[in-house]
Amino acid sequence: MSNPFAESRIFHRIGHLTNTQVWKIAPAPVGLALLTTKGRKTGRRRERAIRAVRVGTDVFAVALLGAKCDWLANVRANPEVQLKLGGTTYEAVGRALSSSQEVAQALEAYTPAAGWYDYVDYANLVWSFPTRDRLVRAHIEWFRTGTPVVFELQAR
Repeated sequence: MSNPFAESRIFHRIGHLTNTQVWKIAPAPVGLALLTTKGRKTGRRRERAIRAVRVGTDVFAVALLGAKCDWLANVRANPEVQLKLGGTTYEAVGRALSSSQEVAQALEAYTPAAGWYDYVDYANLVWSFPTRDRLVRAHIEWFRTGTPVVFELQAR
């Protein structure tokens, strides 16, 4: 059974309050990043824990709520962001994927389990016991129905 609240912005805001605060202090685990954007309306820093998979200098993520996703709207308004991966913070430029080649590369990177946190996310969003097969199917579905994004890490 899917979590009936999973498509709710309120559900995602509660997740933000419970998850993001931890990763401000502790290193983000593999499969997660702490994204810092500039608010499109206020101009203030906005931080959000997101599922993120790094491949070289690209970090792939999916805005699960698509156009309703606040962090995606902030990235579209101001693509210069910061990403905390592990204990290191990087400057990056974010954008929605445009070419079919990029989308295929992102799907390949995003689909497998990236770390322990994926299993927690699955149980939280789907309300079912997470297995590797279920997790992969969920990631494909979330990728297909969300908005895939790439963050290109900038040279220091």
